Amino acid sequence: MILLDPRSIDQFTEKVQLQGRAMNSEFARRMRLLAPQDRLLVEMAVQHKLSRRQMGTVLGVSPGNVSRRLRRIINRLHDPLVVWLTAWDCSLSQEHLQIGLEHFLLDKPINELARQRGISPSQARAMLEYIRGWYRGSCSPRAKRPPVSEKENDRT
Repeated sequence: MILLDPRSIDQFTEKVQLQGRAMNSEFARRMRLLAPQDRLLVEMAVQHKLSRRQMGTVLGVSPGNVSRRLRRIINRLHDPLVVWLTAWDCSLSQEHLQIGLEHFLLDKPINELARQRGISPSQARAMLEYIRGWYRGSCSPRAKRPPVSEKENDRT
């Protein structure tokens, strides 16, 4: 659903950028990767500190809809997997990185990702599972490998 004319989004975004409000640079970098409508919503809340009612009036939607959308966007921006995908030292291939950002940050459905790349949905799903495994195995500070059982030790 398109909430505003893209020209209005661009004009508002330019005004926000001209104000030059300082934000966490990592968060700002992830925010710049968002779709224009999502970025506008976050900028209205974070930088301008507009109320949900004010944002709803500007966008022509209910305050509840604004709250729901904003919560989902902020959750995606703070998702640890998205944080690792946008890190400068991310070791994933460019193809995996791109599909990961499009799915986990931009919330694109698997079928759309597959269609854009000319691959099957199962191949796209496998790529996303690879990314999840990469994160769990090499990047998550809480990643714990299960203890190796004695039976598995005997096999080696």
